[in-house]
Amino acid sequence: MAQARVFIAQNRPNEAIGLLSHLEETARSAGRMGRVIEILLLQALALREIGDSEHAILALTKSLALAEPGGYVRVFLDEGRPMQLLLAQWLAHAGASPLREYAIHLLSQFDAEPHVVTAAVEKVSPTGDPSASSGQALVEPLSQRELEVLHLIALGRTNQEIARQLIVAPGTVKAHTASIYRKLDVANRTEAVRRARDLGILP
Repeated sequence: MAQARVFIAQNRPNEAIGLLSHLEETARSAGRMGRVIEILLLQALALREIGDSEHAILALTKSLALAEPGGYVRVFLDEGRPMQLLLAQWLAHAGASPLREYAIHLLSQFDAEPHVVTAAVEKVSPTGDPSASSGQALVEPLSQRELEVLHLIALGRTNQEIARQLIVAPGTVKAHTASIYRKLDVANRTEAVRRARDLGILP
């Protein structure tokens, strides 16, 4: 498990995914469901790193389903900001999932900006159907990683601070920022935040 975390921290998510798949089989065979939950969470984060949002959400759904009956909280909080953002993404697509209230509760336990929870909840209508996001007005939608960078830009974080928080190289942050500017058709951070708020991407 520790080695998988090292792989993720070193930006080697594919190696982490391979190792975690093996660890999951072993933990399931031993009936160690608490460990399975943690492994699935790490799988979800690693999958998100390679841009595979569909399977990241699936892995997170599996972990939520296993964790909800036992009321697990700490295992999610220990993964920090990346898990908070992934939970918010999951919630935005949750519809009428029976796990929705549990996900909202988990998000409310993070010590981060309340707007992350609010924005995620508001993306789901009272009937449980995902509402159309204003961000869909973009010709080319922002990726999950670009959305994370954009949220941090809106909070006034520098590229170095964003790089440290997301555990990526500063050059990677610059590349994501350039892509955000291109997709939003803006020239700087202030314009990007204003445009994103106009589109409903940011609260």
